[in-house]
Amino acid sequence: MLQFTNLATVEGTMKRLNEFATIHAKPINIDVQVIENTFELIMEGKKEQYVNEVSNYIKGLLVSDPNKTISVAQLSMVETAEKVEREMDVQIGNPLKTLVTYLGKRLKYNSANGETIVE
Repeated sequence: MLQFTNLATVEGTMKRLNEFATIHAKPINIDVQVIENTFELIMEGKKEQYVNEVSNYIKGLLVSDPNKTISVAQLSMVETAEKVEREMDVQIGNPLKTLVTYLGKRLKYNSANGETIVE
């Protein structure tokens, strides 16, 4: 299940995800959900309220189905996902984890001269 708070990002994100899946011959079937009335909070500078609302929503999903796989699609949701992970001892996918994994595969550290090389 892929969570969004900003409806305006769903179409573009899903288009890129489907293109990636097609190129790599990896069929996907993703349930997309938009957590209503939350993105406005972050845009109004109400970060704590945003984190609490999104956190409670995700926790509710996990309580109703503890085996559910959840990811958040937006950078604004990463802090909340990490908070829920700590509180519920679960794994929630987020865009920063994907970036770290990608960079970890691309970067090589040469301890002899202290250089980092991008392959």
